[in-house]
Amino acid sequence: MGNLVYLGVAFYWVSFAAMDLFRYRTSDDIFKLADIEKDGTNWYKIGTLVQLWTRFVAWTIPLITQALSMFGMAASLNKTAWTIFPLIVGVTTFVANFMKG
Repeated sequence: MGNLVYLGVAFYWVSFAAMDLFRYRTSDDIFKLADIEKDGTNWYKIGTLVQLWTRFVAWTIPLITQALSMFGMAASLNKTAWTIFPLIVGVTTFVANFMKG
């Protein structure tokens, strides 16, 4: 049962990031309000994209390794993925939120 919970958590975060990346934020108009920098760099857009792409990629790996470990493959890799990738997401979210202001 615990394996299904871990699979569900990873699937939630992958689908959350995928919906934000590919469905809800397809237009560039949502970042026009934050485009107030004089040098032309939209830090809010860059921070948001860094955060979403990191979340999408970094949670896809535990999703795949969790599914494999449920069938008896890649158990040690699954443990390593669940140790490292949530930390990467946390650090990247901190940096992205700092970039967004």
